Amino acid sequence: MNDLNDFKPSRRRSTRSKIGDALLTAGVIMGVTGLAKSMKTPENKQPTNAVKYCSECGTKNESDAIFCAQCGQKFVEVDK
Repeated sequence: MNDLNDFKPSRRRSTRSKIGDALLTAGVIMGVTGLAKSMKTPENKQPTNAVKYCSECGTKNESDAIFCAQCGQKFVEVDK
């Protein structure tokens, strides 16, 4: 008679299983690395849809403008 306490699972794994695990691990690592890289943005780069407002007249200007399009006031760079 078979006793359930005598059951010991096999510790051997097939080569196919080992290769599958290695490929899965490599895929996860590559995916996480790629995601992390895509989330990084340069610190000095502003989003393309960013705008800035003139402190003199309040006009909305392009983010890369040097002078206000309405009143000509020069924008001052602020270090962060």
